[in-house]
Amino acid sequence: MTTQRIKLPITGMTCATCAFTVERALRVYDGVSEVYVNRAPGYASIVYDPKQIGPTQLVKQVYNAGYGVEMATMEFGVVSAANEENVQKLEELLMNMPGISSVDVNLKTEKVTISYISGTVQHADAVKALEDAGYSIFELPEAEDGSLQLANGSVSILLKGLANKFLDRINPDK
Repeated sequence: MTTQRIKLPITGMTCATCAFTVERALRVYDGVSEVYVNRAPGYASIVYDPKQIGPTQLVKQVYNAGYGVEMATMEFGVVSAANEENVQKLEELLMNMPGISSVDVNLKTEKVTISYISGTVQHADAVKALEDAGYSIFELPEAEDGSLQLANGSVSILLKGLANKFLDRINPDK
């Protein structure tokens, strides 16, 4: 049996009883061979058989027990996802990575948003998996004001236009 270990960042635990409740909820599944829950930093370390259970079911079980799991997102641009077939392949590829809970691909903006269990997915690993599958990845740059700038610059152009209107209002003598 090949096992994997995952560390879930648990939210909402305030006492030893909370930790025990989370531990008991996670031990219910066949395929879970080891569970250690620590309330102080708020995490659960779980050894499981990925053929019998996956991270998504473990997260659901934590939620069913009344607690939360800290989630995170990452975004980047993807070239070569220009049709629905490629989008489906891209989503399947990413969803097979442990810890990823959802993938949203926007064909129009060439933007991919990945939601994942905090601490389980590294940006470099997601990029490598996509590049190995033949996709070209680019970072979504931030505009000088810190807002997101899309690859085609449409947001940047919009912000520059709004900034110019604002400057014209406060400095009408220009």
